[in-house]
Amino acid sequence: MILMNRLMGQRVRISGWIRLAMALLLVLPALGAYAQYENGSLVGTIHDSSGASIPNVNVMVTNNSTGIVSNVTTNAAGDYEVPSLRFGIYTIAARAAGFADAVAKDITISVGGRVRIDLVLTIGSAQTTVEVTGVALQLETESSQRGQTVTEYQSEALPLVTRNYSDLVDYVTGARPAPADATTTSVTSLTRAGSFNVNGQRSMFNNFMLDGMDNNAYGESNQGFDNQIIAPPPDSIAQFEVVTNNESAEYGRSSGATINVATKSGTNQFHTTLYEFIRNTDLNAFGYIKPVTLNAAGVQYPFFKPEFDRNQFGADFGGPIMKNKFFFFLDYEGFRQTLTPTVVDTVPTTNELNGQLAVA
Repeated sequence: MILMNRLMGQRVRISGWIRLAMALLLVLPALGAYAQYENGSLVGTIHDSSGASIPNVNVMVTNNSTGIVSNVTTNAAGDYEVPSLRFGIYTIAARAAGFADAVAKDITISVGGRVRIDLVLTIGSAQTTVEVTGVALQLETESSQRGQTVTEYQSEALPLVTRNYSDLVDYVTGARPAPADATTTSVTSLTRAGSFNVNGQRSMFNNFMLDGMDNNAYGESNQGFDNQIIAPPPDSIAQFEVVTNNESAEYGRSSGATINVATKSGTNQFHTTLYEFIRNTDLNAFGYIKPVTLNAAGVQYPFFKPEFDRNQFGADFGGPIMKNKFFFFLDYEGFRQTLTPTVVDTVPTTNELNGQLAVA
């Protein structure tokens, strides 16, 4: 009996270790996996001053904000490729024996973009660095897809009465608001947010992606809800791309547009933002002509502004946990709204009505 109890105890301990090992096996591959959708990539060729390609050149790509470095080596044809680069500003340095280093600064990698940067190495000592200033980003020739990128600055600076970043898609070439949104102006209407037609396609054929994940709210009858599951605040979005034509096979699913969103991340510097957007009844105007309206009995009385108070407030905060290695970013947005239309249930007397009109 004692031996059996010992065996049972060992079996339980072994089972626990097996479960832990299985959990680690499930987690570790995820650490090495990189989402391709919200990242960009960098390609190029290294030449010498005569135009000949240089193999075995060490190319170092550094993110200016996070300090994360990617190292690759050119192949026999002098070509290099750095995939899965997070949106941001980068510095590219090329180094080879017998040549002076070449450095290209302030190279922007966009969401889903594929940028080509070719560098020229000149003969010189390893201590000499040649800063390349003539590198200009031309039209993208490394991908057949076409679209438009909306930057962080545009998301924060352009007016958004709804504070919904997806409304900026309406400014993309070939896009227009869906008919329900285009014909409705009431703040109380339950139209489907994030709904627009691209190149004549129905809004249900658009594809929303958030940091490489599917973000589509499926269904055609829930018109009071958003086309996307999560609609992050504009202040939490680093950049998003709207792909409208010849999209790459990695996206799939949609015959309309692919809205590829990348949220912000922490950097080596601490950054925080506090904001509040207010719509208040006292700040609303009547317009050039003060309107009048009728009550249920058909008696005309002065129009009083309905109560409409909306507060959208929030904050985001990001920074380093381990400098050049590990970062964090947090965001929060609150929404409060009071909407009370003007309703008259009783018929005012003649004296009351005359008094109201006199005051008006």
